[in-house]
Amino acid sequence: MPPTSGDDEPPGGHGAGITHPPMAATDAANEEATLERSITSGGVTTRPPVAALKYSAHVIVGIAIALIAPFTALAWPFALLVGIVIGSADAAAMRGEPSRAGDGFVRGLAVTGGVLAMLFLGAIIGGLIAFIVVALASFSERAAAYAAPTDRGVARILLFVVPAITWIALLALGVNVDIRIGS
Repeated sequence: MPPTSGDDEPPGGHGAGITHPPMAATDAANEEATLERSITSGGVTTRPPVAALKYSAHVIVGIAIALIAPFTALAWPFALLVGIVIGSADAAAMRGEPSRAGDGFVRGLAVTGGVLAMLFLGAIIGGLIAFIVVALASFSERAAAYAAPTDRGVARILLFVVPAITWIALLALGVNVDIRIGS
């Protein structure tokens, strides 16, 4: 192993008085130690720095949901809720947050109830189409994963408000929507 300071060398030898930094085992070990220090500091867990919320991504998702919503009958609000439940679990895992006891069970019940409501209120076909809304809402949750908790709430609100505003604007422009279910 090479010397760690100039004092270990013979007096007057090459490199006398020069201090060398200690050798690290591997770069991976250094990165892991740095990550560990950034996550826990004196036994207190700290949050990583938050990212800015990308409003444009959530507005685009909201507009896409507005365009799909008429084909789902009344299933789209339940599809949004199912997507938020699934996406929030993914986002928590991305942030490294541990799952508490019972979270999986409650999420499973929420997803099961939401899917059944989607299928019932969407008259089966609309419920199946609403799975696109589930995917979009889940994407939105993952996109906001590293944002501040308040910003994640704003993103969820946008998922409900933007489709409504989009349809109000389309109806104000005179778009004729005539959807008939059955004969």
